[in-house]
Amino acid sequence: AKRVKEIFGLLFKKGLQEAYDLAGRSYLDSEHYDLSSHYFAKALELNPHHNELYSLLHFSRGMNAYYKNDYSKALSCWGKLISLPLEKNFKKHQAKKLEEICHKIVTELKEERRPKLVRRARSLADQIRKML
Repeated sequence: AKRVKEIFGLLFKKGLQEAYDLAGRSYLDSEHYDLSSHYFAKALELNPHHNELYSLLHFSRGMNAYYKNDYSKALSCWGKLISLPLEKNFKKHQAKKLEEICHKIVTELKEERRPKLVRRARSLADQIRKML
């Protein structure tokens, strides 16, 4: 393990944290949200005060939950983004994507007659719009 850390230290300025961060971003870009969540969480273990990584982690976890049709969990993850400052590297297109998905969730949940989650999704979409 010590040798691995040395190698990562040579390859990446910030060592393992940077390697996990880059892996998470790569998986995020290819929409593998389960894997991006995993690597962002590992990077945060090494640097727990990194707001951008928290944003990316909550975005990824929410997207993963959304694609599993776990809308309550998705909305909960994305709700955590509202309390964080929108970091310059948390791309606006990601925030816009969340707003669009919240509106899709509203439409689906109306059909399923789930008014509490409809209100939550609508409120979250409004809050995200204000972040932009």
